[in-house]
Amino acid sequence: MKILQHFTVRFKSQSLENPNKFFSKPIITPAALMIISFFILITIGTILLLLPCMTYEKISFVDALFTSTSASCVTGLTVLGTGSDFTFWGQLVILFLMQIGGISILAFSTFFAAFFASSRIGIKQQHLLKEFFSTSSITDSISMLREILLATILIEIIGVISLYFYWNSTGLFASHSENLFYSFFHAISAFTNAGFCLWDESFMHVAMAKSYVPQSIVMCLVLMGGMGFIFLHDVFSPKQIKERHAHKWKKLTPSTKIVLYTTLAIIVSGAVIFYFLEQHHALKSLNNFGASVFASFFQMVTSRSSGFNTLDVSAFSVPALLLIMLVMFIGASPGSTGGGIKTSTAFVIFKSVAATIRGKKNIEFQKRTIPFEIVDKAYSIVVMSMLIIFISVFALALVEPHFSFTTLLFESVSAFSICGLSMGCTSELSEAGKIILIANMYIGRIGTLSIAFVLARRSKEARHQYPNTYFMVG
Repeated sequence: MKILQHFTVRFKSQSLENPNKFFSKPIITPAALMIISFFILITIGTILLLLPCMTYEKISFVDALFTSTSASCVTGLTVLGTGSDFTFWGQLVILFLMQIGGISILAFSTFFAAFFASSRIGIKQQHLLKEFFSTSSITDSISMLREILLATILIEIIGVISLYFYWNSTGLFASHSENLFYSFFHAISAFTNAGFCLWDESFMHVAMAKSYVPQSIVMCLVLMGGMGFIFLHDVFSPKQIKERHAHKWKKLTPSTKIVLYTTLAIIVSGAVIFYFLEQHHALKSLNNFGASVFASFFQMVTSRSSGFNTLDVSAFSVPALLLIMLVMFIGASPGSTGGGIKTSTAFVIFKSVAATIRGKKNIEFQKRTIPFEIVDKAYSIVVMSMLIIFISVFALALVEPHFSFTTLLFESVSAFSICGLSMGCTSELSEAGKIILIANMYIGRIGTLSIAFVLARRSKEARHQYPNTYFMVG
């Protein structure tokens, strides 16, 4: 009782002495909020998908959990046919989970308060937004939150309209309502980088295999979603464009340039390498140079995080599979709907290795020095991501010994990177194997974000420093 009274007196005295300090600190961190929010979203999705009206035949709890996790984490791995096993209502739930999971459950849950009552939003929520978006002020955070939601809605509407009018001109669907739903589903699936498709064969379906217009629209949506909201804000924001036009010295931020350069390097070099690796394998059936080049670029764009495919992944050669796994592991860009370790992380690692080889003490880019704390975070993210994939493959090898190592490694990398490409074994996994991939998808969606948030918090430095020690490495 005395302890409780002491705590109450201390609580009142601290809040009265400095109320701003007490209320300014959010009780829950962005990392914890992300973890809890996705858990709740997955749970709600699982319960809904278990309802009789969601599927044509009753499904198991593990299959419902797998589908809900894959949709919420915008992965795209499936154990059931999205178009054949789920009813319209089930597909609608998957669509809802993709949309919420793609734009981030945090942005969605705080949107209404920030958008409609920004002046009345709580202090704790304001500081939470400020920390989540890494902005300099609360006003900037709320403004960016609005822009994220408005940009998402605008881009997806453009995608829906484009797909609808093209498919309407081809007469692919029997009714306008079916055409509209397919347009909505695939536009949202593409922009959120979820990779779910209402055709069980993905884009290998006869209606999509050689339809380059919808493939181009999907590629654009995937790229926009995978480049990141910060990138879109810097490049396409009217305010930023006006400032660059008025002030010639004002250019794109270093972060935007890193995302742009790294993404272009991955897609272009990856497509060229993939073409030469697969021209006598998976691309052989196309019998056309232009079609083969287009398919190579499509595969590189979607392999970064979305998981759509116009080619049979199981038919890829081992070198091509290794290339795809590397692209999936790097993934999309920070602040995007995609996964992986992120392009900026890969860029920092590359620059660090190059600086070490050249004997340079500082890591530089565009006449700027990259702080070593960012380099440390990048190395930590890569090492922890590789460790998670290793544990996943090890566990899968124990419970699924009849699958090859390459297949298990590919599925693990795809699940952790929330890409969704598969060599076709996902639906054949045992319940234990599915649970391992469920954990992989969940960790992959919130893991790198949580790691980044945790590492971004500075620990209290000691006033002393121990003497340096030297030893051999490598």
